Order: sequence, then C-alpha cells, then structure tokens
Amino acid sequence: MNGSDLTQGGSVLLKTIDKGDAEFLCHVANDLALKEILGNKETDMGFWTDAVEAWSQDPDEEGFIIIRKADPVSLGWIAVNGLCSQDGIAWIKMLAILPQYWGLGYGASAVSQVKEMLSTRGFRYCRLWTDKSNSRSQKCYRRCGFEAIAEGRGIAGTGQVERDGVLMACTLSP
Repeated sequence: MNGSDLTQGGSVLLKTIDKGDAEFLCHVANDLALKEILGNKETDMGFWTDAVEAWSQDPDEEGFIIIRKADPVSLGWIAVNGLCSQDGIAWIKMLAILPQYWGLGYGASAVSQVKEMLSTRGFRYCRLWTDKSNSRSQKCYRRCGFEAIAEGRGIAGTGQVERDGVLMACTLSP
C-alpha cells in the first residue's frame, strides 16, 4: 500500500500513514487521556515527522490513520509490525483512538480490518501487548477474537514507563 491507499470495511477507512499525518499523530499522542494510558511524554512535531519518515523506510511495519466513513474525520491510528517475520506472527503495536470516539466500535472495526489484511498477506497469528489496567482495550480486543495468553512487565510509550501488561493473541482466518 502507499500513502493514497485506503482499506475499507466496517465503520472506518484505514489510510496508510504518510508525512502529512505527522501533525495528527502529534495531536493524538499528546491527548491528555491517551498520554496517561499509553505512557507517553509530551512530544513535538519534529518527533512525529522523524517517526513517520523512519516508518516509511521500514518494511517490517505499517501504520494507518483511522478515518470514520460516515464523515471523513480522523479518529486515531493503528500500527502493525513483524511484517518481515518468518514465523507467521504479526503484531499490533499501537491502537490509539481519540477519547471522544471511545466505545463506538471504531477501534474494533480498525482491528478487524488489520486482521483481514494480515491474513491476506499469509500471517497465521496476530499478537499484541496491552496495559493490564486498560480493561476497555482488552474488551475491544476480545470482541475481535483475541485471548489473553500471558502477563508481563515492560516499558511502554514515548515516556518509557514501566507497566504491567497482558499479551493477547488470535488465530487469523486463512
């Protein structure tokens, strides 16, 4: 996919992240509620411009802006990695929806589309880590077919905060 490509399904479109999306990513990452959940520190446009540039050159990962279909509003972003792995496992490395859109099914729609895309590309499994205290995200992922398979402690977000996490996994349809 390239920056102009859109993946459609459910209630959202997924647009491949390009350099023009750095401002929106900065806005999402610096949202007060999301900063706390994600373990992020304050970041500036330079950080996101550099991140988008790095991602565009990394064949192992892809990111998408989540856009509401009904009226083209950017709601958040979702990113995957492990795309070069030979083990058949891809990872959702990030799902961030602006708080005003929580609980409306947009995250689940984006996750479902990513799972379909990964399956089409031949991946058999999808995994992710989520914060143990984030029951809202765990509920979303369970709705999308994920199950908790382990717990652990790790570093999260741009703030490099140590957190308790839950490893979740699902089998992708062939």
